[in-house]
Amino acid sequence: MNSPDPGPVTTMRGTASEIVLALWRRRDPLSLHAGGDPTLLEQWPSI
Repeated sequence: MNSPDPGPVTTMRGTASEIVLALWRRRDPLSLHAGGDPTLLEQWPSI
């Protein structure tokens, strides 16, 4: 049995507070160390 394709994967590296701020768009997520597909971070919804 094959696993489903997970789609694009992106990782971010930073302190917990930096990542939370980036996920809530209080900080530019691309300013953190990002690996993988950066378009996911560019398209992250704004709250």
